[in-house]
Parts: sequence; structure tokens; C-alpha cells
Amino acid sequence: MEHHHSEGIILSAIKYRDYDQISTLFTLEEGLIQLFIKRAYGKKEGYGTKCAPFVKAEHIYTKGRGDLYISHEISPLSFHLELRQTAERLAAAVALTQLVQQTQMPLKATPQLYHLFSHYLTALCTCDNPTHLTVSFRLKLMRHDGFFGVTPECSVCREPLCEHYLSKGESYCQMHAPEYAIHLDDAESVAFYTLAFSRSLQEISEVCCTPLLEIKIGAFADESCR
Repeated sequence: MEHHHSEGIILSAIKYRDYDQISTLFTLEEGLIQLFIKRAYGKKEGYGTKCAPFVKAEHIYTKGRGDLYISHEISPLSFHLELRQTAERLAAAVALTQLVQQTQMPLKATPQLYHLFSHYLTALCTCDNPTHLTVSFRLKLMRHDGFFGVTPECSVCREPLCEHYLSKGESYCQMHAPEYAIHLDDAESVAFYTLAFSRSLQEISEVCCTPLLEIKIGAFADESCR
């Protein structure tokens, strides 16, 4: 029986029977997998916090029935305990895990996205504005999956833009904007680009991302990914 070895982060966990657990694991080598952890809740043999959501670890597992993998060893790398210190950080971490589960195909390796997700999860542990990181991760996830075509110029006339009108993942000027395009003023456009493209987590956490801009970005993402 072939043993698989991969770094992974537990996204969610479901208790199975009295002591076992079925986890959704986002791995570096194989993407999303379903992992069966025997006696995860056992008093003597249980893994305890090693198999809790958000834990990053080295995993050794074998192929089980169907798409289920069987865990044999878990060696923690980070427990990300700071995520549970505030409700805001915890909510942001849950939002990130849900985005990965909702958008990625099982058994499809996406190493760049895995590293991005791991980086953002670690950053959330000390971030003062966790919602900013959630919004930024969603935009970068769209870029990774090919749903993001926003540019500094109009998609029709190619004129440079200060204000943006967003629709179906692309940007337009006011003249060529579709009827229900989402309007971003000058300041919102600057913040939008920072959240989508900046590699500085410090810069992202300090950007002026208002609740209204968060709503607009959410609407833009929902429309673009349909």
C-alpha cells in the first residue's frame, strides 16, 4: 500500500461515530482531500488538537475507499492558536477556509494557492484588520482561478481609468459600462488595487477598505464567478 506524504492544513472536521473524524484537508501535493482520522477523539490514542481546523502539519496517509484517505501520522507545524483569540480573527479564518472549499476541485494540486492561503492564515494571527485580509484573499483567489480581468484601462476604449465600473470581472469607463456595473470612485479604486495586487500584508491591513467597499467587492466577486 502506497504511503502519501504532504504538508496540509485542516479546513474543517466532522466527528464520525464516537471517536473518529473525517477532515477536509488542503494539501500542498494533492489539493483538497477527505481524510479519515481514526480515534481522533479517543482519550488515550487521540490526536487531540493536532487534527483541529486551521492546524498546519506534515501528513502521512494511504488511499482508502472511494475518495477517502486514511491518516497514519500527523506532525504539527503550526497550530495557529492566535486565530481563536478574537471573534474577528476566527470569523476571517473560517471565511478563508470556506472560500477554498467552495472554489477548488478535489485532488487538484494548486501549490501557489496553498502557499497564499497558508501565508494569509499566518498573517491573520497578528492582524488588526482581519476583514481586510479576507477581502484581499478573495480577490487574489479570483486572479488565481482566472475570474479577474480588471485593468487600469477601459475594456472597450482602452482609456486610462481613475474611477472604475466593474462587471463580469472586467473594468469599464462610465461611457461603456454595462447597466448594472459596480461603481468605484477614485479612493475605492486605489484601495481595490491594493487589496488585489499588493504583496505587503502590512499595506493591505492599513488600506482604507470601508464597509461599503467590502459590499461592492463581494458583489463583484459573486457576479464574476457565476
